[in-house]
Amino acid sequence: MVRILYEEMKEEPVPLVADLFLKTIVPSIEEESLQVYQNMITPLKYRPEATEDDIPESWRDVKNNIYFTKGYTDIFKDNMISGLWIAYFSFTKIFEKYPGPDFLAPYMHVFTYKRKKFWITKEADRVIFSTPDEY
Repeated sequence: MVRILYEEMKEEPVPLVADLFLKTIVPSIEEESLQVYQNMITPLKYRPEATEDDIPESWRDVKNNIYFTKGYTDIFKDNMISGLWIAYFSFTKIFEKYPGPDFLAPYMHVFTYKRKKFWITKEADRVIFSTPDEY
């Protein structure tokens, strides 16, 4: 299901896709898989205090046009599908902190996953998941 968000909804606004993830996909996880999902997202930490504190930009019209650098994919090298789940869960954390209607938020957000830091950066109409040494 998460792969469909990534592959088929590239032209949709990322806040809409994050909302769909949170309100439709997560609740549809079967009970026997729910613990696996919980275990997967537990190591993710959002660090808004470390996020680039710049003039907020609207994320409302940013497309679900996301890119993953080698550093980000290396964090999830054993299971890149987990990297997709974490990406969309990360969006829900950003939009929880910076809600609509305009989704005004900094252009960069800092996360850690199993003690490995990654950044989510809004660049024009796309979003890039990278590590600090790649930025």
